[in-house]
Amino acid sequence: MAAAIADAGGEAVDNAIVARGSRNALVSTGLHAAAWACFNVTYVLSGNGTGAMLTAANALGVAMVFTGIASWMLLSEWMSSVASVRSGQGMEVPGRGWIWFSWLIPIVDLFSPAKTMSRLAQGSISRSLLLAWWLPWLLATVLVYARDDALDPTEPALISAAAIVVSWFALQRIIRQVASAAATSSSVV
Repeated sequence: MAAAIADAGGEAVDNAIVARGSRNALVSTGLHAAAWACFNVTYVLSGNGTGAMLTAANALGVAMVFTGIASWMLLSEWMSSVASVRSGQGMEVPGRGWIWFSWLIPIVDLFSPAKTMSRLAQGSISRSLLLAWWLPWLLATVLVYARDDALDPTEPALISAAAIVVSWFALQRIIRQVASAAATSSSVV
């Protein structure tokens, strides 16, 4: 009886950690998406000139870097907490180190975070929702570099801005659904 109560208490703590991590991941990724989109739009509006718009674009570029780091940290931490809950449910999940650093390894970062999210979701999200998050993310990332090489950076910058917003809306649905599924599964087990 005492073991069952301790297990229930541990599950409640795990669920609270996942819920708090969900909020942190949602806010940080939302701020990053907003900084990214605003940077690209401001970049286009600044043209090749100088002045206030270029200063704003530079400031948003710095904000994009800091919000990107915070997003990576908080989303990775959330994914790690979901992995911990899923592991406690007897599911095979990637290790904490892999969850964190797969985002940083060239080439691996093109597919591993999406694959990890799919494994953490354990059927609680559709493949189309996963692709609605990951493909726009990849497109937005590639277009950051294409914008720098383009003769007219307007189109890649605006498409990148739109893609990152679409990606974030899909990600926020994924975070909510995965957190809900992890909490429901742990209360059933």
